Formats: sequence, structure tokens, C-alpha cells
Amino acid sequence: MRTGTLNASQEKPTETSKPSSKKTSQQGQASDGVRAFMAAQRSRLQSSKTAEPVKKDERMEPIVKRPNVLTGAQRYKSHELDPSPTTPNLSNLKSVIQQAKTSGRLALSNRALDKLPDQIITMYHVDPKSVVVDFSSSDHAWYDFVDLTKFVASDNQLEEIDERLGEEFGALTHVDFRNNRLSSLPLTFGRLQQLTVLDLSHNRFNDIPPALFQLTQLRDLNLSNNAITMLPQEIQSLQALELVNLSNNAIGPSLPKEIVTLTRLKKLQLEHNKLTDFPLDWFVACPYLFDLTLSNNRLATLMTVMTKEICLPNLQRLDVRHNRLYELPDQLQMPKLKEMFLADNALVTPSKSGYQLFENCPLLVTLDVSSNKWTRVPDSIMTLQSLERLDVGANQLLRLHPELGLLPELKVLSWEGNPLRSAPRGTSMIQLLTSLRISYENGNADQDDEDNSPSAPPSDDSYNTAVPSTTNVPAAAPSVDEPLPGQTTQLQLDLSKRQWTEIQTNELGKYRGVKVLQLQQNMLKVMNLCDLSMFIPTLVTLSLDNNKLDSFPLMEPHVVFPCLKTLHLANNQIKEFGVDGAESSFPALNELKINNNLLAQLPDRLSTIVLPSLRVLLANGNRLESLDPDSVTQLEVLDIGNNELMVLPPRLGLVTSIRELTVYGNRFRVPQPSLLSQGTAAVMTFLRRRAGVQD
Repeated sequence: MRTGTLNASQEKPTETSKPSSKKTSQQGQASDGVRAFMAAQRSRLQSSKTAEPVKKDERMEPIVKRPNVLTGAQRYKSHELDPSPTTPNLSNLKSVIQQAKTSGRLALSNRALDKLPDQIITMYHVDPKSVVVDFSSSDHAWYDFVDLTKFVASDNQLEEIDERLGEEFGALTHVDFRNNRLSSLPLTFGRLQQLTVLDLSHNRFNDIPPALFQLTQLRDLNLSNNAITMLPQEIQSLQALELVNLSNNAIGPSLPKEIVTLTRLKKLQLEHNKLTDFPLDWFVACPYLFDLTLSNNRLATLMTVMTKEICLPNLQRLDVRHNRLYELPDQLQMPKLKEMFLADNALVTPSKSGYQLFENCPLLVTLDVSSNKWTRVPDSIMTLQSLERLDVGANQLLRLHPELGLLPELKVLSWEGNPLRSAPRGTSMIQLLTSLRISYENGNADQDDEDNSPSAPPSDDSYNTAVPSTTNVPAAAPSVDEPLPGQTTQLQLDLSKRQWTEIQTNELGKYRGVKVLQLQQNMLKVMNLCDLSMFIPTLVTLSLDNNKLDSFPLMEPHVVFPCLKTLHLANNQIKEFGVDGAESSFPALNELKINNNLLAQLPDRLSTIVLPSLRVLLANGNRLESLDPDSVTQLEVLDIGNNELMVLPPRLGLVTSIRELTVYGNRFRVPQPSLLSQGTAAVMTFLRRRAGVQD
């Protein structure tokens, strides 16, 4: 029997005591002197052994390295998605524990665990009587162990957390329990006083566990995708919080005023809740706040006192899409704001002197005011000298303001879905902006507003460029929201889980003015865009997740959805996209989600010709074997993880618009996982250098 360092089978806790994390730290680690001494002994013993010649009859077996990640093909080997494991997977647990003791990081993801194994909880328990010093052993000894700082047990079936976790692992700084079935935490969890990052998203919490309010060092808290209904006053105890994600809950109708005591707050995400009140004037007490997301709530206004001037000095991104806003506060100062999203609200026609808020955002780069009720573009937008992208689609504009052509940095102007009298079809963006500038120089900027009324005769001088026939694209009419006899106007239509094998046009024909159409979790095998033609003027979001589609048309002849911005096609069986038409069927599409399909390649010129407005592409879990950087130019978010990519092309680093890149779980070896873990900036810098470009 070999003597040596304590192995996993000998690591049994004593029955008389349960050492605390403090005791474990003292018993489980050795001083630097002990470590150096033991290393010297091993080195001396190893050097005393001369290399013995290999006998002729001894043959070395080649070492075959296997990838330690699952590729897209391994995850999805057939047309049907692999079911999640249903029985706990405890294989290789000894190796996982040993690695955790030496690295300080424990990984238990995707093992179908319904509880934390006892071997994990007691992994640092040592019986002193069983320790034998053996300098000839190459295994890690007790004096090599380090405190556990990162605990990841995501994507399991955990319903509760062992109360001993807070007692045994007091050095934890990062805990990830996302995508489980947790509804509570033990009070002992609050003993993790070194914890700075906590992810409890995609669980079953109805309220925030009281133990969390004891974690005074917490900086990053993610409780998104739960069922939380309120934010308690105790939130003020978490003074170190910088990043808070509470999206996709049921929080409402308001927040406690104590939230403004979180003066270090930098990013706050509250989208998809039930807030009716969110006074921005409270947040003057949060000078570091740079990203605020409030989309998909029920907000009608953004300030409690509309006459008081306030300033959010560092706010760079404000997202209040899909609310009920009917006005914007002119008193709000946001001198560093770069992105403002106001789409799908109830903002009415501004007066020439209205909407002074835009003048208070001189650095604004992106402005989305689509799907509102504007009949003209306010003059204050003409002051935005840094504006690059402007979306005024799906409003009630009869004419584009010629002064828009004078904005020096404007590159993208989205206007589709408006009842323009002379729609600029078939022109490039440069031609459009040039024609607007020429129209302004010809003196057409000062037309009377009365000429823009529906009863006014058509104007012939709107554009100098030729305008082709618009029969291929149904333009929105002023009466688009007026239902026909027997129809119902409904902004959001949920037809999911109907077991449909094909689109029921008779059922869809009962509705008018639909902006959000949910057809996920059906059994659709074929998609014909003509079946949705009744929603062409208004449709903004289309969800077809979890169906059985094997293809999808992106350029169907003579069918164009001018207002569609979000398209979800995840968890289908899509092998290819139809690109048979001469023009894009979705010219305004901003986000395309195609995770977990069977795509082997992306369409050529995807983000320039096929989907010219595409900014977010989520293609995780497909079978992509190669990637042409020319297909993803202009993208800002690109997720191609868990595919079959053998090479990550260096030219991808030249796509300067990318701010978030996910590429893990592919077959390439370069860049290495250690570099991928450093984030998008590090990967893009690496790719640029390989492409011969020095920063």
C-alpha cells in the first residue's frame, strides 16, 4: 500500500466537530516556509533519480488530447435538442474537488444536482491522524491547498442550499447559482462576508432572501428572471453595490426611496417589470450611474417634479423602450449620454420648441424614437452634432425634415413605417442624406406645418432622387390603427403553446395593429411571411422560438416588414436562411436570435445586404464551421459560442463596432481559454494584432 498525501477517499470529516471557515483556513494552508521546504525536498528527490533507459520492448502509447468543452455538434447531434440530464451526475467528483483545492475555483455546472454533494461541503475536512508525509509523491498535499474563492453550480436542479456552505467557505468572493430551482437561502449564507459577485438569476425567488442584506461587500448582484414583486428598504445595507440586475421579475409599482442610498451604483437593470413610477430626480445621489435600463414597464413619466432641473453627470445609456411615456422632462441634464432608446411609447407630436431634453444631451450618438406618435421631427434633434444613428420609424411622419441632412456624423436614418408621401425607396443611405441636404439648401426647410396635414396635396420637392414604385412595400397609412368590422386592435398578441403546425391566418385576421406577436412553443415546420401580411405596417417583435422550422426566409420576394426590429428563432431546426429576394424583408431588424439550431454557415453579407440594420446576432449552439468577418460588419453584439469553428479569423478584430463577443465552446485552440476569460476587449486586441494591426 502506497503511503503519501491524503487522498479524497481519506478526506472524511470527524463526527465530533464541524470546523468553521476560519479554522479550515488555518488547518488547510501552510506557511510559505513549509511550502518552500517541501518543494525543495521533492526537487532533491527527483534529481537523485537518473533517467533509466527505456527497454526495447517497452512502447510508449501516444497521448491523445481531448477537448474539454462541448462543441455545437456534440451538444446537438440530431434534429431534436438533447434533453437535459434528469439524474445527478457525480462522476469525476474526486478530480473536481482536487482541482478546486489547488485553484480556489469549483465548477459543478450542468450536473442535474438537486442538492450540493456532501463531499463538496466537507472537502476541506482533514483527519490529522491520516496525514503521511511522502516526498516522492507528485500529488498535491494538504499544504498546497488554497481557500475556495469561486463557487459555480449553475444549470442544475438545486432547490435549497446547504446551510453549512456559509460556514465552510468563508473566503468565497464569487458565487454562481443561476438557472436552478432556488426559492430561499439559509441565513448562514450571510456569513460570506468576502462575497463580491452573486448570480441567482433564473430561479424561483418571490422576494429577496434576507441573508443577502448581510453581504456588505457585494458589488455585483444578479436576481433577474425570478418572481420578485418588491424591493425592500433593507437594500440600503448593500452600500458597495455597483451592478444590479433585477430584470424580468414582477417588481412594482414603485421602488423604495432607499435605493438612492446606493451611491456607488453604476449599472441598474429593471426591464420587464411592473413599474409605474420611476423618478429619475432621485438618482442625482448616484453620481457614478452610467447605464440605466427601464424598458418593458408601465412608466408614464420619468420625474416627480417637472419644474426642478436635475443632472445625471455620468449617465451614458438610457433605455425606456416599451413603456407608456407621453412626455419627456426638459429639465433633465445628461451631458455624457450617448445612447437613448425611447421606442414604443406614446410620445406625441412635438412643437417646434418642444423636447429640449435632446439639447441637454450634446454627446448623443444613438437615438431611437420609433413606434411613437410623432408627426414631425423636433428642431432640438438638429442640435445633436455627434448623432450617428437616428430611428424615427413607425411614427406618423408625412415628411422627413431636410435639416437632418446637415447632421455631420449621421450615418443611419431609419424612417420605415411612416406614411411618407414620397418614400425614398431604392436609395442608399448616403443618397438619402444628400437629398435631404440639397432639399434644405433649396429652401424647403421652412414649409408650413399645415402642408404636412393629411389633407394637404402631395409635395413634389421632397427628394431629388428618383423614387421607384413602392408596391413591394405596403406603407403605413394614417388609418392603420382603425380596425375593420369584426377586428380587435391589440398591441401584443400571444398565440404560443397552441400546437399549431401551420399559421392559422383566419385566427390572425381577427386582430389589427399588432406590434408584438408571440408564436413560440408551437409545432410550425414552414414559415411563409405572406401569412403575416396583415401585420406588415405595425409588427415590431416576432417570436418563433421552440418550433420545428428547418428554414426561414430573410429576403422573400415582394414582402417587407418595415418596422420589425426583433426576431427570435431559437431552438428550432433551421439549417439555412432563404435569401431569394432582391431586397431585405426586414430592413429595420436590429436583433436576431438563432441559438440552438443547425446552421453550418451564415448568409453572405448578412449584416449589410440581407439585414442592413442588424446590430445583435445570437447564434450560440449551432454547427458553424467558419465565419466570414464581412458577414458580421456593423454588429455590436455577436455570440457564436458552442459551434464548430476551427479558426477564429483575425480579421474579426477589425470589426470595430463589436462591443460584446462570445466565442467559447468551439474547436479552435487560439486564442486560449485563459485569454477568452479576460473578455471582449482582450480578445479583439489579440485578433487585431494577429491581423497585423497594432493598437
